[in-house]
Amino acid sequence: MNLAELHRSHDQANASWHGRDNYQVRTVRNLIHHFLNSSFPHPPKNPTPPSIPRILDVGCADGYILSPFTATTSIIGVDVSPQFAPLALKAGFASHQIKDLSSDPIDVPSASIDLVFCGQTIEHVVDTDWLLSEINRALKPGGTFIVTTPNIRSPHSLVRLLLNEPPAFGSKYRSGHVRDWTTRMLRRALENNGFSVSQARGVEFWLPGGSDFLSPLTRFLPSLSTAMLLAARKTSEASYSHGSFEN
Repeated sequence: MNLAELHRSHDQANASWHGRDNYQVRTVRNLIHHFLNSSFPHPPKNPTPPSIPRILDVGCADGYILSPFTATTSIIGVDVSPQFAPLALKAGFASHQIKDLSSDPIDVPSASIDLVFCGQTIEHVVDTDWLLSEINRALKPGGTFIVTTPNIRSPHSLVRLLLNEPPAFGSKYRSGHVRDWTTRMLRRALENNGFSVSQARGVEFWLPGGSDFLSPLTRFLPSLSTAMLLAARKTSEASYSHGSFEN
């Protein structure tokens, strides 16, 4: 387990959203609820695989965020840390896999997943294109991908840069975050891997001492939020290749 994986494991184990439904958690759940209602308007009375929606939770931690959907969907959890496997299964996940998201294939058949959620994880992954190409492979054509990650263009980050400090929640010294994201950069990464972005919104506005009551204000200003959410559809197949480096 490398430094980024250790850091993400610690982050998830001590995450501030545990046990409380903050704005980011509520937004993710609302989007998934809307997806299920619109894509599966007539769920079976006795839901059993393969008749129910299949969801892949990449970086699932203990499964808290998607736990409300376990009764009506089949959720596969993937995480780098073994400590979360029994917790995700206890939350009602159908199965769990321990994977290095920068290099390991995800053990699901191609075009078998209806929705993928990747929450606060992509910033810890060294090889972004590998992860996104695997998510693309797993999704059915037209399938939905929801991703959340810190945005380094927030006012908090801009103040830090003026003070000669790195951006907040960025890939700084002794950080497990290895990729920095803005809305434009994340959109580019998704489009490079067969996705079309349908919406972008802010889901968190951070201030010292807690400021979740301000987070809804960032919904229409994702490029200034502390954490952002992008929702996308799979519009084409993606094949993994080592792209050229960008400076």
